[in-house]
Amino acid sequence: MKNLSSDFDHLQAAISAKDLSATRTAFKSLNSTWTANESIVRDQSTAYYGSIETAISFLRSAIETEPTDFADIQTAFDDLQTEIDNFVQGKAASTVSSNLTLKDGIKLLQKALNQFKAGETAKAKANMKQFITIWPTIEGEVSTRDSALYTRVESQTPVIMVKGGQKAYQKQLETLISELSAIDTSANYGAFDVMLILLREGIEALLIIMALVTTLKASRMQKGLRWVYAGALLGILASLAIAVVLQSSVSSAVSSGTSREIIEGFVGLFAVVMMIFIGIWLHGKSNTKKWQAFMDKQIKAVAATGSFVSMFGLSFLAVFREGAETILFYAGIYPRTDSLQFYGGIALAVAVLIILALVLSRASNHIQPQKIFFWLTWLIYALAFKMLGVSIHALQLTNIAPNHLVNGFPTIDWAGIYPNLEGLSAQLVFVVIIALITFKNWRDNHD
Repeated sequence: MKNLSSDFDHLQAAISAKDLSATRTAFKSLNSTWTANESIVRDQSTAYYGSIETAISFLRSAIETEPTDFADIQTAFDDLQTEIDNFVQGKAASTVSSNLTLKDGIKLLQKALNQFKAGETAKAKANMKQFITIWPTIEGEVSTRDSALYTRVESQTPVIMVKGGQKAYQKQLETLISELSAIDTSANYGAFDVMLILLREGIEALLIIMALVTTLKASRMQKGLRWVYAGALLGILASLAIAVVLQSSVSSAVSSGTSREIIEGFVGLFAVVMMIFIGIWLHGKSNTKKWQAFMDKQIKAVAATGSFVSMFGLSFLAVFREGAETILFYAGIYPRTDSLQFYGGIALAVAVLIILALVLSRASNHIQPQKIFFWLTWLIYALAFKMLGVSIHALQLTNIAPNHLVNGFPTIDWAGIYPNLEGLSAQLVFVVIIALITFKNWRDNHD
């Protein structure tokens, strides 16, 4: 780990000088060096790999927190250096117990709240930090029962850790503790819980795939269906593969939880771009005159090839994004689920998804193609709007993307709307782009 020495020296100098700009620059250099050399640690100790990744995340969070507190940055820097020094010296790595429960996490939050109120800020921050560290091992107990609460815990606790001395954030912490305490963790997961996970993650992917299938059928381009189905199948296989890799190569629960968010974030953003282009393509076919002109061109098969390739890509991304996350959630709840209940829940979810697909397919047979394209256009745009917000939020939870909170703005989980400047700005730009596309199509149709 000698490659990190120079970066550590530069970062320490910047922190000591209380130069925020230099600190950010030095951190980016340190993070880049770590990324290039992290395999050295991962190959020798997945436990240390996880703890160092966590320490880097806390340091990044401290640097980006406003107002800037160089004492917090120094503490996070020291923690990171300690983890790396311990690895180099061959000391035993501390691991997160797999036997921890949600009640253990709530106790840490309550302890931190009492310490914040008593003015014991350093101790309170340490307990908040410990909670964030163990959260990936207990999050399944929350995400399967209250996805909105799960999202608030992940987005609010890092900020509370830094600003918990303020009464507003203490009140926020009290609310989280109250809502988490209301969750019943005494019972094991049942078939209904298992079914809801797959339905929650699978319906969006199904809607995208069915939109593509319906489009191809209405366009009389049956040969393109194999591209969509192949993309979906490859997405399922890739989901299984990435889940196996994450579970086997990264034993730290922290890393597996972080990896899930990273996958969701980056893959989601790629999917949004493809959904915009396909939405534009659909929009252009929603006018009767343009639809007829399009059908006349279908004699030229080459013209359709590009659309098939893009549909293959979107089908793959839609399934892969949801599939990897679903499998990782299942890995977390399987030990507390009866096998019959577990596989029964999956079977029920698959049955519901198949029935939904059949209903959507049958309904599309009785609607004019251009009408299908009109409604599918807005379905694709709506899903892309939500996916854009969710993807940016996922990257913010792992500190890959900056996160500037917008006070007083509500969280609307079902629509992918979160109170942060980055996500809201991106969604606003998205809405403007769609509005311009819609206006252009309207003007072309009336010329």
